[in-house]
Amino acid sequence: MHAEVAYLFRHALMREAAYALHTPRDRARLHVLVVDVVEATFTTAEVAGLAADLADHLQHAQQLRATTNLRELKALAERELQLLLLAAGHCRQRYENAEAVALYDRACSHGAAEADMRISALLNAGQVLLYSGSPASARERFEQAERLAAADGLRARQGHALRGIGIALAHTQGQPAAIPWLERAQAALREAGDTKGEALAQSNLAQLRRSTTSMDDSLAQMRNARAMQRQAGDRKGEGPTLNNLGNLLRDMGRYAEAEACFLEGIEIAREHRDVQLEGSLTGNLSSLYRDWGRFEHAIEANRRALEFARACGDARSMGVALTNRALLLHTTKQDAASQQAYAQALAQLREAGDRMWQGIALLNLGMLHTEHKRFADAEPPLQDALATFMTLRDRASEGVARGLLAAVFDATGRKDKAEDSYRGSVALLEQSGHADQEADFRGRYACWLRKNGHNGKADEHFERALAMYASRNDRAGADKLRKRWDELA
Repeated sequence: MHAEVAYLFRHALMREAAYALHTPRDRARLHVLVVDVVEATFTTAEVAGLAADLADHLQHAQQLRATTNLRELKALAERELQLLLLAAGHCRQRYENAEAVALYDRACSHGAAEADMRISALLNAGQVLLYSGSPASARERFEQAERLAAADGLRARQGHALRGIGIALAHTQGQPAAIPWLERAQAALREAGDTKGEALAQSNLAQLRRSTTSMDDSLAQMRNARAMQRQAGDRKGEGPTLNNLGNLLRDMGRYAEAEACFLEGIEIAREHRDVQLEGSLTGNLSSLYRDWGRFEHAIEANRRALEFARACGDARSMGVALTNRALLLHTTKQDAASQQAYAQALAQLREAGDRMWQGIALLNLGMLHTEHKRFADAEPPLQDALATFMTLRDRASEGVARGLLAAVFDATGRKDKAEDSYRGSVALLEQSGHADQEADFRGRYACWLRKNGHNGKADEHFERALAMYASRNDRAGADKLRKRWDELA
């Protein structure tokens, strides 16, 4: 700042003494003058960085003003409120999450804020909390916004609040608790004619229903959501939908299509300077490259995903990125580093309260111990993962957990429990339509049956597993199964 527009007192006490010489009314005028001069001197972007301090000046001006001019006081209050919102948006863009939430909360409780502005502040605060790893606090803001919107008959606002509640519940309680809220959100947004919001809700619902419907049904729902977004011209909304679509296509083994979705999503995130979304897409791209065997690409993408998560101050995103890093280290045979990354991931995910990803990290940690024949170390995280997925009613993940526990039971002499677990695993994976996982665990079950003399049932499951691999053109999976099968002859 140039000397013409700044004066520094040599000591803070001198400043306070000079300030105290003025009457309350003059002090009030000085506070307003500060705001007037700053707004007249600096650009809008520069004012945004000072807006929180300027709002404080106007608050002091209202407290000190010796006047009965209600119109003047109201104008000051409205200016203060606008500065609070400007400051909150500035902090949000810089991922100064705690400061942004405090400013949105202050705007919500401001006397000059009308209902729609209060609801907007609550929705924004909820979004910041949700995507910085505080879903429980986010839910509180969304619930407050939903009550206000319902009372005023603002159906679109109510729909966005309901959607926020559903997503927060998905992070903390799983899809059964979340789906009814997202269904209500979709209905409210459709009724309000908010096509963009309705499409986002449909994309969220398709993602959550993946564990209870077939992958083909989920794919159709997501593609329909994207078609709605394109029709509505919602380029920004396509980003999260492409993220969900890429994950689904990766799980279906359609790697090239998944990569195209993630890369287009990243392009959209960059267009809108959405670092949070770009980080999520980049992390999922890393997982795709790992599954695809493109490990150098996977390592680089994971490094970038961790950088994005740190920049956003998001404990959940950090936990997800660290879980993916741990699995990548596991895949590339770096056992000790993988265990350390899982411990770091679980600490972040517990802080964020994300039970689903805690379950995934525990499942992967148990799988790592199982592969190294550390069965005593493998059972506790696998049992914890199983309990988590049962609570969340995620049938596909429960099926994987049961299949991994079956190997632990077999290795520790609990044959009856091993068979029950394999049988339950295959049934759950078949019901949920996860053909890749079903083929894997059905093949494992076939080999277990053959090893234990149940040849008739073993042959049946072996042939079904091979047929599933063939339908997916997965020659590597089929060859691996045949090798294990022949070794048991």
